[in-house]
Amino acid sequence: MDATVQAAVADATRLFVLPGWPEASAQAGADHVADALARIHATATKEPAPAKKPKDGAEDASVQYPVRTFVATWTELDQRRTHYDPAALAVKLTGEHLATFLRVVEHTVAFADALQSALTKPGGTTASGTVDVNDERVDEPAGRPQLRAI
Repeated sequence: MDATVQAAVADATRLFVLPGWPEASAQAGADHVADALARIHATATKEPAPAKKPKDGAEDASVQYPVRTFVATWTELDQRRTHYDPAALAVKLTGEHLATFLRVVEHTVAFADALQSALTKPGGTTASGTVDVNDERVDEPAGRPQLRAI
């Protein structure tokens, strides 16, 4: 243990002795906490695992996230619009912020169209019908599993 940690352990020991803990128990408890924190710090500083490479080996191909990430993202974004005032944002956003937002919206609409097409049955109808963005029902469409975050 370095000097700073030893000083913190000594302070913690004195603190635990004040309400009547035996000094040996207070010392053991403070040492245990210091050791646990050292182990946590040692594992937290390791390099994160690299992102999974696409199976086709293409270097420029984007990494595909699991469905649970999609569900978590859109669950988080649902009703987000109720937490912002467009007039206040218009004053505070930079041109770059606005361009990024509009680009994300454009790409999201295109992705939504592609997803809607992927849901289309051969007869020209979709598994869940036309998507109504104001429909707050959580009914599960027939024949399609409900997506759930894990």
